[in-house]
Amino acid sequence: MSSSITDSYKKLLLDLFKQDLDSDGVGYYVGLSQAESITLTEDISSPYQESKFRHSLMSVKTLSNASFVVPNIRWTGTSSFFPQPFDNDLDTDCYVVNSLDEVFVCVEPAVTPDGTQLPSTIEPTSGLANSSAKTFVTSDGYKWRYLYRLSNLAISVYKTNDWIPIKKIVNPNGEFLSIPEERQQQSLQDSAVAGEIINLMIDSAGTGYTVAPTITITGNGTGAKFVCDINGGRITRVRIDSDGSFSDPTVWAHGSGYDYASAIVSTGDAVLRPVISKEGLNADPVKTLRSGSIMLQSDFAGDEFDTILAQNDFNQVGILRNLKKYGTDSDFTANTGNALKSLDVNAPTSGSQFAEDDIFKNGGETAAGKVVYHDTVEGKLYYYQDEETNFVAFDNTTDNTVSTDDTSAVFTAENPPDFDTYSGEILYINNLNALGSGSSTTGITREDTQTEDIRIVIQLG
Repeated sequence: MSSSITDSYKKLLLDLFKQDLDSDGVGYYVGLSQAESITLTEDISSPYQESKFRHSLMSVKTLSNASFVVPNIRWTGTSSFFPQPFDNDLDTDCYVVNSLDEVFVCVEPAVTPDGTQLPSTIEPTSGLANSSAKTFVTSDGYKWRYLYRLSNLAISVYKTNDWIPIKKIVNPNGEFLSIPEERQQQSLQDSAVAGEIINLMIDSAGTGYTVAPTITITGNGTGAKFVCDINGGRITRVRIDSDGSFSDPTVWAHGSGYDYASAIVSTGDAVLRPVISKEGLNADPVKTLRSGSIMLQSDFAGDEFDTILAQNDFNQVGILRNLKKYGTDSDFTANTGNALKSLDVNAPTSGSQFAEDDIFKNGGETAAGKVVYHDTVEGKLYYYQDEETNFVAFDNTTDNTVSTDDTSAVFTAENPPDFDTYSGEILYINNLNALGSGSSTTGITREDTQTEDIRIVIQLG
């Protein structure tokens, strides 16, 4: 028996997730972890792997932004570019993003008399569209619907080579929207026609037609009208309202108010399937384009004004929720946080400084840690502990020396991290550039003069 979750359930889960992200009193953080390269050998979603992420966590920063996203399908205008029509039964690439970062749904592709699809050669633009949410035709015969245009802010925060942001404009109080693209999108949303039949899919072209049959739409809506073309005894095209120079609502129209409908042909055995947009194609772009993904974004700008470390690689990125301050049950609410313990160390008695990723031990070799960074100016040795080192605390009252094979020093105190790294929930872990079991990560080298723009896409399909 086969089964799957529905688009509505995916959207419900992502809506609830985004509401949680946006709510007051719930803290979401992006975390940088694992200074050393790791080889994937186990399921990274296991509790053990989550613990390993916590052991080596170095720093966190508040999750800044979140948006629904869809794949960035660019209009190319090449001889091999064939946009597919909007279909509420199949998961097809029914939209394009043009050179102006405007998004259009393909309502009907251009076809030859025998029904063969032609490539899209004329770029759809908002200048060709109507101001309201209506279908329009380009001179290559393609019919389109304009959804929205990305604002400069949306482009700078969310757009990548692979993804573009998408959202529904929610403005219940009718407030003035300062971003022009959002004002335009709201106007298009407000013009949406609920229950319109976008097109009729030809599920079976039929046989033996010498005259094009008439099409009757039945259902609980009104006004939908379509005509068809035949070629070689088959239905090869259903003509759709284009709102263009040849538009005639007495012959073809999308109609309105349909929750269900059927298309009855007057003769023959062709099967046509109405494609209904229950809320209207422009009402909610997130639903129209069936987004099942959400992008989370945050910037790590150098050392964040000396609040986090920027002197070592990171090989893992994670999302953490509801962290607690170290040693208390209070919520951690700072914008950034250092996850590492540190020792106050005097100038090394031998060698120059503790090397990154080395293991150091106390004099009796009962306690050990992995070096993340030795700050020789401030006299602090930042480190973490894991199963390899053990988790025995350093205690300068009984053993105040630490050393590697190359360096040794005396420490005077141990300092806790800013927050409890074992608090809260881990919702996501990414092993950077690892391609699966047996492959290794390739870490990102940090410097206090560079910024990491981290964008994480959570996909539900």
